[in-house]
Amino acid sequence: MLVSAQASLETDKTAIREVEVLIEKSSVFAPFDGVITRKNAEIGEVVSAIGATGPNARGAVATLVDFSTLEVQVKLSQTSLGAARDDAPVLIYLDAYAEQARSACCWQSATPALRWC
Repeated sequence: MLVSAQASLETDKTAIREVEVLIEKSSVFAPFDGVITRKNAEIGEVVSAIGATGPNARGAVATLVDFSTLEVQVKLSQTSLGAARDDAPVLIYLDAYAEQARSACCWQSATPALRWC
């Protein structure tokens, strides 16, 4: 009876470990904090941690954006170039958050003639 109970216990431990491995394999971890801006995979789709491998596998399940390090490139008219100075404060309005202005600063400014030399 004791041997049977020990065998049953080992079987149950193995089953628990198998479920734990399944849970580990179904979790997604991001390399940084951010906001999911696009869902790239649906429930039941095959995904791969190393990029898309196979005809039906997806490499990314979501697009994650870190708004604290967002870089925006803009084209300014010649009449606005005077305001584009390095470290000048600017307000940015994103389509997704049109009612919210985001504070930023001008990081690098150059006239097109200088930029493409």
